[in-house]
Amino acid sequence: MQRTNTFILDPTVEQEKILRDKATNCAKLWNEATYRKRQTYINYQTLDWECKDLYQKHSSLIDSATTQQILRKSNESWRSFFALKKMEREDKLPPNIEKVCMPGYWKRNGKYKLMMVLRKDCYSVKDGVMKLPKGLRIPFKGKPRWTGKQG
Repeated sequence: MQRTNTFILDPTVEQEKILRDKATNCAKLWNEATYRKRQTYINYQTLDWECKDLYQKHSSLIDSATTQQILRKSNESWRSFFALKKMEREDKLPPNIEKVCMPGYWKRNGKYKLMMVLRKDCYSVKDGVMKLPKGLRIPFKGKPRWTGKQG
């Protein structure tokens, strides 16, 4: 697992609307990719790892780097699922894993789970302000747990 800084953002009303829209579109992309891969897996078809049509559809709503990262994370979670299924067939599952499940959707209680996956060159953190694409500068509370080169 990589090091992760988690912040509580303190955006203005306009910034909050932009962030909420972007996070909602990120969740929609994740859910569409997951749904497509689930249906493909259930129907014994070949998975489309690239999802070029989803990339084209969502890269205008979210920036292209974030779209790319979400699709990469989706592929990573599905590859992990397949590796665990293989270990399950060979009776080599770790003792802490009882059941292997497909990756889930970004939803809770019927609402989207608002998250974004940002590439390391798409944001910066300095002096209590997080700089995001499209000129967003959002103040945050707390201090970074990890420092040094972003990665």
